[in-house]
Amino acid sequence: IRLTPVLLTASAAVLGLIPLAFGITLDFVGLFRDFAPNILTGGASSVFWNILAWTIIMGLTFSTVLTLLLVPCDVQPGGIQICMAK
Repeated sequence: IRLTPVLLTASAAVLGLIPLAFGITLDFVGLFRDFAPNILTGGASSVFWNILAWTIIMGLTFSTVLTLLLVPCDVQPGGIQICMAK
């Protein structure tokens, strides 16, 4: 398994979802039109997006760990028992 692509894609997705998970909203219209971004926390829809972002973050983290630890052990001759004994 190539380590770099797995870690880069998972970490980019997790880091991109962190503002959404904490409920941070950036007003891009105000940023580009008036050069004054309004940074807001919370909001009406942030409860739904907060839960969804945390679910995706935890799922990506868990699947990355499984990809990097369990898949190489399963591919080895002898399977998982040899990896767990090490």
